Amino acid sequence: MNANGVGTVDFNGNGFNPAAMAAGLAVGSAVGQNIVGTMHRMMDGGNQLNEMTPPPVPILMYYVVVDGKAMGPYNIVVLKQMISSGTLTSESLVWTSGMSQWVSAKNVGSLTELFENDVPPIPQKN
Repeated sequence: MNANGVGTVDFNGNGFNPAAMAAGLAVGSAVGQNIVGTMHRMMDGGNQLNEMTPPPVPILMYYVVVDGKAMGPYNIVVLKQMISSGTLTSESLVWTSGMSQWVSAKNVGSLTELFENDVPPIPQKN
């Protein structure tokens, strides 16, 4: 101990630099906190990209007139099955939310492509 009652540290004659030691501790602490934060986000499975996932696209549902009665609502997959079975044709009346009245399926923009591959009926043999 020296005259003031404080110990001295001698590193090969270079002395002890408390400012350098404090700076090293601060940098080490910042790096450690960064690593912990990254690991925490990984463990939660969340990151900024997941937080910005857009909401799901709403599924349009349609009502269809079958044998004079309103049936449904049906999604596009069911409407395709109805076209395949002949229950729904391009002349069938349909309605969905936002429409003011029933219209032929061929006049509904989101349904017209369903009828583009509509195979014509097979001609009858005479």
